[in-house]
Amino acid sequence: MKENTVKKTKDLSQKVYTTLLEQNDLLENIIALQKIVYSAVTDKKWETIEDSMHTLSVVSEKFQFLEKTRVQLCNELCPENAGNMHSVADALFPPLKTPFIQTFHEVRQKLTVSKIENKAINDYIRISQDFLQGVMENVIPQRRNKIYTRTGTLVKNQPDSVVLNTYM
Repeated sequence: MKENTVKKTKDLSQKVYTTLLEQNDLLENIIALQKIVYSAVTDKKWETIEDSMHTLSVVSEKFQFLEKTRVQLCNELCPENAGNMHSVADALFPPLKTPFIQTFHEVRQKLTVSKIENKAINDYIRISQDFLQGVMENVIPQRRNKIYTRTGTLVKNQPDSVVLNTYM
């Protein structure tokens, strides 16, 4: 009976650790793709943006699947405190405790880097959109009119298409 429990713990430990390693690898890919997207956005390489965003979406879905798998495995391994990775590490097969914690910290660091990269992309897009909105309001004076919703909140005008007869 005890051998069965040890084998089950060993198998679960290996699965949790392997899942975490896969997440770590995917995060490296996600960060690299985010950098490509940022570069493509700033360089206005639309095809690269489209391809990178598609790949990023696929990789992100894989990461979410692995996260669900990891959570399920952690619940099996440490049902009383599955949300605390140090408690999960204590429940792991002993040789995997240290590598698990190290990998977990790497994953957390990469998630933070990914969040920063994502914020940089969003900030660049927001600033560009605000700039273009200001340009459009100055170029097309009739756009300065304010439009309100039924509830009285101001609706921000969206830029109209404009054709220029010059290269930028």
